[in-house]
Amino acid sequence: MIDLPSEIPHQQTVPARGSTSGAITIPCSQHGSAGFTHLTVSQRDGAIVLNSHGAYSCVITLDETAATALFDLLGEWLG
Repeated sequence: MIDLPSEIPHQQTVPARGSTSGAITIPCSQHGSAGFTHLTVSQRDGAIVLNSHGAYSCVITLDETAATALFDLLGEWLG
């Protein structure tokens, strides 16, 4: 189980309509009490790219099938 702070300042940079990127401020369990990081989300060549810390040190690229599976799972969890 991940121990997260009780108050998480989720902030989202909402991209302009038609934009292909945005950022969400989220807690980072790997770096513990160091606080929060920006998860940048972008669309590149038909794929969704999740870039934690915005430093390209840990990048997750989702093709359409993987993005749809994640979307469905999050919808199930969040109701």
